[in-house]
Amino acid sequence: NDAPDDDNIDKNMDTPENNDGSAKIRIPWCLTTPMTAVQPYIYNYIRLALACGPIHVANSIFHRALQTWLVYLEPWNYVMKKRILPSSNGMRGSAPPPTNRAGEFWRNAAATVASSQRYELYPSYVAPRPHSKSAYTLQWEAYVASNLHLYTVPLSIFLKRAREFDFSSNNDHTRSLALVQRVLRIYNKPLVDVINKIVNKKADAVTQTLIARHEENLGVYSPPNDWKLSSCQGDAIILLEEIFMQHRKRLSEMDIIDRWGEKIDILFSGNAV
Repeated sequence: NDAPDDDNIDKNMDTPENNDGSAKIRIPWCLTTPMTAVQPYIYNYIRLALACGPIHVANSIFHRALQTWLVYLEPWNYVMKKRILPSSNGMRGSAPPPTNRAGEFWRNAAATVASSQRYELYPSYVAPRPHSKSAYTLQWEAYVASNLHLYTVPLSIFLKRAREFDFSSNNDHTRSLALVQRVLRIYNKPLVDVINKIVNKKADAVTQTLIARHEENLGVYSPPNDWKLSSCQGDAIILLEEIFMQHRKRLSEMDIIDRWGEKIDILFSGNAV
């Protein structure tokens, strides 16, 4: 998967002016103008919905915000697809060939002409499986820096709220565990290393500029700067202990049922002593 190329980043560079009218150093910014405009509102929506939304209600604001957050964190899971545009006579042509995953997610859907056919490119999100590995690479570091607090604050909130999931019953245990896995799978080692480098103030000057722009864009929603990824460790350990405890309890209950089942089989098979 490809991250946004340099040409696309150049289109979103700001060129502010000094008081005397001279141009300052150009600041790279990998988000489009619409994404920049909605970023603070998406962040606040996800933050509040994860913190206050009902967990045990299907399709509640909590689960809708969770899905929005997961999609936002992994733009590299988008696939560029083609659809046929109506021709001048209102007819559609044959199906277009399949396309590969591409970094053109950041480009607007573009119409192309091949032979007599006209196709439109559009991004389509491919939801990863809970057990699949994250496709994050260091090419997306600028995107992470430009959305840093969307990778950190909602994670801290989620780990606290996830302890409210039902891990006791068979059906709910599977569904709850899948939700936890869908979140944790995103944070592979390369991504965690980048986040730690940023929050520990070890990022390069360009990355620090992106973070400053990100925090300025969040405005009043921007959180304190003393947050560390290690702050989530305690909540993560408590959550995993809860999952493990409920898993052991379920196994114990299954053993009891199996033993009673054996006794019933013996009783009605005529082999009782």
